Amino acid sequence: NISNTQIGNYTITVNASIGPFFPGKTITFNLNNNCTSIQCNNFDSDENLNISIPDGIGANQSGDPLTSTITVADLGILSSITVNVDVNHSYIEDLGVFLFHPDQVTYAILWGRDCGDFDNFDITFSDDGTEIICGNPTVGTFAPYESLSVFDGMDTAGDWTLQIQDYYNEDTGFLNDWSIEICTEAPLSINAATIGLQDLTIYPNPSKGVFNVTFPYYDKSEIKMSIYDIRGRKIIENQFNNIQNDSHTVNISTVEAGVYLAVFSDGNNQITKRIIIN
Repeated sequence: NISNTQIGNYTITVNASIGPFFPGKTITFNLNNNCTSIQCNNFDSDENLNISIPDGIGANQSGDPLTSTITVADLGILSSITVNVDVNHSYIEDLGVFLFHPDQVTYAILWGRDCGDFDNFDITFSDDGTEIICGNPTVGTFAPYESLSVFDGMDTAGDWTLQIQDYYNEDTGFLNDWSIEICTEAPLSINAATIGLQDLTIYPNPSKGVFNVTFPYYDKSEIKMSIYDIRGRKIIENQFNNIQNDSHTVNISTVEAGVYLAVFSDGNNQITKRIIIN
């Protein structure tokens, strides 16, 4: 059973044990993980941007665009995206709001001059949203003017740009803030270091001071354990070497009955477990 092994290329060698006439057999195989999970990350602009939206220069004549960027890390291939935009502006039908991918070519229209003479909006644009319900202000999760699926399958890394244009003169306003939630599909792989510490077991617990510590799916060369009483005094320090799914016995039967904290560390990761001594 190697179900908890990280994906990659592996070699298995099988050696015969019944004589010299059966040489060892070597098999090379590729371990793939076809299971995936959707992982979503939020990226926010600064709060209270208060960036003025340049007024239109006439009837149905746009002024200069307002642009604001959010830098996103390389998260892989985009699965879905939602965008929140918070704007103070009278007569919001004047406005067009656009989201540009970092390639600065691919874009979607979020807001396409809707809602007539209503003022202000704070909208989360999602392909799963409903039709826009206008109000003063217009608030909710609504479908964008153009589907955000245009970004599906694209890279996430770079500067995502929000662009707002005012297509009519006289009414003015400003951008308060905006944010994007980007979801990507990633394979489920095992991080041995993290799983090893999170899944270590202590048994029996409670005990009379003699217990076992087991590190499943773990291959670190050493782990340090320090046990403290509830006053923070170190009772014992131990080091486990050549950790490979082994069980290690710890004996602190000379301490008083009570609650203790066992801190395990491999140098990069640390976890604390509570131990009860009867």
